[in-house]
Amino acid sequence: MREIRFRGKRLDNGEWVDGGYYEGNAGGCYIFQGFQSLAVNFGENDDIRNEVPALFRVDPNTVSQYTGLKDKNGQKIFEGDIVLKRTYNGKRAFPVDFTDGMFHAGYGGGSSTATHGYTLNDRQIEVIGNKWDNPELLR
Repeated sequence: MREIRFRGKRLDNGEWVDGGYYEGNAGGCYIFQGFQSLAVNFGENDDIRNEVPALFRVDPNTVSQYTGLKDKNGQKIFEGDIVLKRTYNGKRAFPVDFTDGMFHAGYGGGSSTATHGYTLNDRQIEVIGNKWDNPELLR
């Protein structure tokens, strides 16, 4: 089973947190740190029902999903990350995006993904930042 995780920037201190995602009835967005989902963690295994997850309200504009992949250093790659990727004419920084049912690194999307996007299967790819904290990396 693939790992489904999200991350977001906490509203109280601006730090990143990852885990399960929850959108409250009043519109607030929350991350349950360390948990993929409450259904998995509290519904299938009675041994962990006594664990209380850390719940953090996050900026909804920063919520992004884990791609299921890691970079060459073992760091998880999330949507919105900026990765350094080798291209035919050197190394370039690309944003990670989700378009047409797939994660890719590049610019564009939709039908332009084939010409402007790169798959994330390169073992030499490296996360160097994200589009919220490091927008200058995309210039």
